Amino acid sequence: SQMETCYLNTQDQKNRVLEEAKLWFNDLFIQKLNDIFVVWNLGVDNSKIIETPQPKQNIIVFNHRAAAYKGYPAFIKLMEEYREKRQDFTVWVPQLDGKPEHSWIDNTKVAKHDYYKKLQSCTVGVQMRQTNYGWSVAATDCMMNGTPMIYQESDCYREIEPDGMFFKFKKDLFETLDRLLDNSEFRLEQSIKSIERAKELSLNDGRMIKILNEKLRA
Repeated sequence: SQMETCYLNTQDQKNRVLEEAKLWFNDLFIQKLNDIFVVWNLGVDNSKIIETPQPKQNIIVFNHRAAAYKGYPAFIKLMEEYREKRQDFTVWVPQLDGKPEHSWIDNTKVAKHDYYKKLQSCTVGVQMRQTNYGWSVAATDCMMNGTPMIYQESDCYREIEPDGMFFKFKKDLFETLDRLLDNSEFRLEQSIKSIERAKELSLNDGRMIKILNEKLRA
């Protein structure tokens, strides 16, 4: 409350902090916090956005930390069930340490450049709901490399990709995965949409830095 400005990287985060604060503070204090909290959606480095989607392999990537707060256990449970339906895909979890629990999980770790290159060959990434309701750099990593993301429904992800692919129920996730794995036209369409959205997000940092400079001059 003593700060002039406190930046958060999603509106969803801001809303949730204010809702929690309402349990403890009066309306005047809440209004003060509302003025202090400013949303700064993170940007994407325009120089790293590819122009054309690359050929895909049947790889589903989970390029987040393999931790509970990132939804990893729930993701693996879904993939185990999806494997009962079809077995023509692998799952890449580059931040998973130790030996994977299944032979179809690949946790090969690569350098940054090679990480981007391998993302380009993945059919899709999956973003599970997470407990911090923050921005997903893992999602924008996929998007700028032409790999579409499927998001578990959460308001913060709508800020990243308002017209993206979302699921509430596992049947919806499985149906979307089937379309991406089986329908090359749909896969290409979603890859192009991801690249175009990444280009839009690349404007975020410049816009916010301009606002920050104006604040510093005031």
